Order: sequence, then C-alpha cells, then structure tokens
Amino acid sequence: MMYCCKTKWLLSIAIAGCILVVPGLNAGCQHSTTTSNNTASTSPPATTSIVRIPAQQLYDEYHSDKAQADLRYKEKTIQVTGVITEVSDASHQEFSMGVNGGSIEFFASSITAFVKAVKGKTVTAQGICQGISLNGNPSLAYVSIVS
Repeated sequence: MMYCCKTKWLLSIAIAGCILVVPGLNAGCQHSTTTSNNTASTSPPATTSIVRIPAQQLYDEYHSDKAQADLRYKEKTIQVTGVITEVSDASHQEFSMGVNGGSIEFFASSITAFVKAVKGKTVTAQGICQGISLNGNPSLAYVSIVS
C-alpha cells in the first residue's frame, strides 16, 4: 500500500465489498525510492502506538478534564475494554459500554464488527476517539471488536 504525504487520507481498507476510508494525519509518511535495477522499495511506515484504556478510566478522564483528554485521545486510535450494556439495531451499528456515571458510545466500522457486540459481554473495542458526543459521552468511530 502506498502512503502519500499530500493527502489527508492515511488508509483505505476493503471490507466485504465496501471501501472504508479512515482519515488520518500526515505523520509517518514514507516515500518510495527506486534502486539501480529499477525496482521500487518502500520504507516501512512508522508505527503508531495504540492507547489501551478501561472504559471507566476514559469516561472519568473526559469528565474531569475534557481539554486534557482531547489532547491525549481525540482523533487517535484507542482500545477500550468494558462490558457492552446497549446494542442498537443493525441499521445503526451502534453499541455502548456502561460506566459509573454514564456510558461510552461506539459506532461500528462494519456489520461484521457490529455482530460481535453482544449485550453483557466484556470486550475490547478499537476505534478512533471522537471526543465528547452530543449526548455528553465519550465516543469512538470506525470501531472493530478486537477481543
């Protein structure tokens, strides 16, 4: 896969016949180089560490200092572990993890990810942190369940 610094799109993934485009930053951009025998070689892209956090801690951090939590998590890939307490119908592909004081909202990246969301099950969900939603809860988009 080629990465280009001139665009703001970091990754395109084909999922079940659909294209999911994940917006990203230009960090870690690598350019292709040509060797003397005209074969292209590409430096491996820089890896970004994924923040792993319990659902309650993410909720507490957002409700104690939203600005600091945004700096730490917003628009970054994070993994949140907790118990699924609500699951929407398949057309919305949303689920929530309940915590003391509220919940964290998740918007699944695909129906495949959504069907793994089972009420009462403890899971680790990975997605892009969107900050505080209109409902006043932390939210993640482009979510998949990783365990």
